[in-house]
Amino acid sequence: MGSSIIKMCLFTQLRRIIISPSSPYNIEWLVRIAVIISLVAVLTGIWVSYSNGTTSKNKINQSVQIRHLSHQLDNDYQNLSKSLKWSINTGDKHWKTRFETSRMKLIAKLQQISQEGILGGERSPSNDLVQRTKAFRLSLEHSALIEYKIFSHLDKKQKDQAFIIFSDFDYQQTKLTEQQTFNALQRALQQQATHTINSLNNRSSKITALLSLQMFGIVALWLYVSLIIHRWRNKQKLRSDELLHLAQHDALTGIGNRALFEHRISDALTQSRRNSNAVGLMLIDVDHFKAINDQFGHAVGDRLLLTIATELVTLSRESDTVIRLGGDEFAIILTNLTSQYHASIICKKVLSLFNQPITIDNQRIKTSVSIGIASFPNDAQNYDELLRKADMALYETKRKGKNDFQFFDTAIDMAAKQKIDMQDDLMTALKLEQFSLNYQPIIDMNTQQIVCVETLLRWQHPKKGNIPVNDFIAIAEENRLILPLGEWALKQACMQQVLWQQQGLSTANVAVNLSALQFHQPDLLITIENIIQSTGIQYGKLTVEITESTLMEQTDLLITKLHALRSLGVNIAIDDFGTGYSSLTYLRRFPINHLKIDREFTSELPNNQRDAAVTRSIIKMAHELGISVIAEGIERQDQLQFLNEADCDLGQGFYVAKPMNSNNFALWLTRHQQQSKSNIRSIR
Repeated sequence: MGSSIIKMCLFTQLRRIIISPSSPYNIEWLVRIAVIISLVAVLTGIWVSYSNGTTSKNKINQSVQIRHLSHQLDNDYQNLSKSLKWSINTGDKHWKTRFETSRMKLIAKLQQISQEGILGGERSPSNDLVQRTKAFRLSLEHSALIEYKIFSHLDKKQKDQAFIIFSDFDYQQTKLTEQQTFNALQRALQQQATHTINSLNNRSSKITALLSLQMFGIVALWLYVSLIIHRWRNKQKLRSDELLHLAQHDALTGIGNRALFEHRISDALTQSRRNSNAVGLMLIDVDHFKAINDQFGHAVGDRLLLTIATELVTLSRESDTVIRLGGDEFAIILTNLTSQYHASIICKKVLSLFNQPITIDNQRIKTSVSIGIASFPNDAQNYDELLRKADMALYETKRKGKNDFQFFDTAIDMAAKQKIDMQDDLMTALKLEQFSLNYQPIIDMNTQQIVCVETLLRWQHPKKGNIPVNDFIAIAEENRLILPLGEWALKQACMQQVLWQQQGLSTANVAVNLSALQFHQPDLLITIENIIQSTGIQYGKLTVEITESTLMEQTDLLITKLHALRSLGVNIAIDDFGTGYSSLTYLRRFPINHLKIDREFTSELPNNQRDAAVTRSIIKMAHELGISVIAEGIERQDQLQFLNEADCDLGQGFYVAKPMNSNNFALWLTRHQQQSKSNIRSIR
């Protein structure tokens, strides 16, 4: 039972390999089987050919020997008859000896045919030959009885008597019968020889047919193998083409991906070098795509990308290539570009796609794109440089407000180089401690007392001089250098506050700005706690200022982080309130201590009625929520008076005091405290 199952499994496997060899593993085994079968067939053919040659040689030898034996029998039989006749005619005893010798030879050969076969070791003579041999031997023995009488008379010199017996009818009849049996034996021998040759011919014909069939089978087998391999190669080519298509095309939109982009742009640049035609590269980025995903869901976002890809392919020329580089970024390779005007026409067509909202699943989506363009060989000399400069042009479009296109020019390149230089200078400044802190006091609007000090970052470059914060802070955030820089500023401010308190100058709170990148770091709480412990700043003496855009991620994790900061004794102030995404939701949910009204609202107070109304509304709303208000940008007495009348809690600005380094601030603070004491004594 077990062996039957094994045989069935082997047969099934072999049948699967031979009938449907669809895998490289089966193809390999099919070739192996074909090689083995061919090798066995060739070896079998060689063996059969060798065996047939040996058999043919034996058969031919056998046929020759049969004919030779037949000839010898004929000679011996003729000698037997002649010896008898010459003995009678001459009476010479010599002929009797020859007679006896011929007779003995005949008997020996007949015995060989009957018992040992025609050839040595051959023991299968035909039945007819055996019967003919026996018949001839019996005839020979019967004649011998008479012939011995003849020789007996001859021995007695009775020649006449011997002749009478020899001439007797009965003897002649016996000799005739003997002759007939001998002739029959000769015919049987001839037939045996002929049969041997015929059997050899038949065997040769069969072997020839077998070898021909074998060769036909081998040829058919290899034709089948070659057919299977050809089919397999075709399938592999189709599969390879499919894999290549998948590898070079975007799964969502069906257009080319980055792999195809690198291949096509390389070909385009090579062709451009040959025919001197320019190649343009357009980088297209969908504006506010993350907000679309957040508002409508990723499924709608994917449908939007698919729609954009389809429209880009439709408006492009056949010689151009539309690529999705990833996310919401597309590219168009413009070949045979004649001028910037031609490229600008295509850019305007792309921008026009978004003049009206795009409807997807009954959702009207209003969006736009930003485009950056660079050309070869005008702007770049190779692929990497072309891509980099197109990306720089795209960045410039976004910087200027998006929903537009920008060609690369030298000004962008210079700005990029300046940005790189600024990055290098920032890293050097961090290592060499070129940064410092200035301090601007925040006063109580009623008592004029210093309640807080805002720290402001300053950079004194050894060659370029003082570099404004707005020139480097965005680059520091982009390159994450803001993290070590912000940590340094936070620690320095806390150390300075502790030092002032030890000097008896002030117990004022110190405020430090946190960037969005700093605030969202997972180790922010640990960092601040370590700074508090290492500097020894008192509980409640540190305030962190966070822009309201940083708090737009309204999650439980954000709320937990703010409450954790409050538990460490850190106050929280919302900076630049009113300029971003002002929302009552986070004011109600988050543990906020202060709101800072941006100088955009205070700069035209009290003359601008709209700003005055907004300012009063912010102050009233904050007080109702239990939050104090700090007004920035106070530069005149009338501004201070209006804010005081509007019940604003705290204020800062040039009218109060400009930002100062730690030494100047210590002197200013000493004078301010002395002046405050004098005012109090005069009042008393």
